[in-house]
Amino acid sequence: MDARTLALAYDRSAADYDEQFRELQRTKYRAVFRVLPELEPGALVLDAGAGTGLLAEWLHAPELRHATWATALRIVALDRSRRMLAQAARRGLVTLAGDLMAPPVKRAFDVAFAFTSLVGADTVTPGLAALRDTVKPGGVVAATVLRADVPSAVDLPGLQRIAWSLEAGQDLAFVWRVTR
Repeated sequence: MDARTLALAYDRSAADYDEQFRELQRTKYRAVFRVLPELEPGALVLDAGAGTGLLAEWLHAPELRHATWATALRIVALDRSRRMLAQAARRGLVTLAGDLMAPPVKRAFDVAFAFTSLVGADTVTPGLAALRDTVKPGGVVAATVLRADVPSAVDLPGLQRIAWSLEAGQDLAFVWRVTR
């Protein structure tokens, strides 16, 4: 499915997305955050393919009450779906309309997340390279990918593995440190 068609499909599902996918997404967030290096309060975060901003909602959930840094993150929601971004803006997020395969920002973020945003096996490696290029050296890239879309190897220059093939519901999760 091409990116424009996918964005239109998400536009149509924006109103009901949270109720349909909240718990499924939280399973992915938990898998990644269990192994994610602790982030500094005020860290600048790119949520690539952010949709309605469910990640930001979860970071304020009671289960993270002990993680004082979680609510202090500055999150930018990147998505192609304008209706999804409208929902994210209502959560108070800074929104950026665009394609995560060609993000409009380079080397600006401390961490970039992509939760089931790289869809199709042929998008995973170039998508991770694009996300890597949005993060400052020393930062982190974390992604979950549908099991059927996981390539046999994802070793890219400038990414050092932190965690690999973690169970994340219907996905597998991956976390890297950006080295360049």
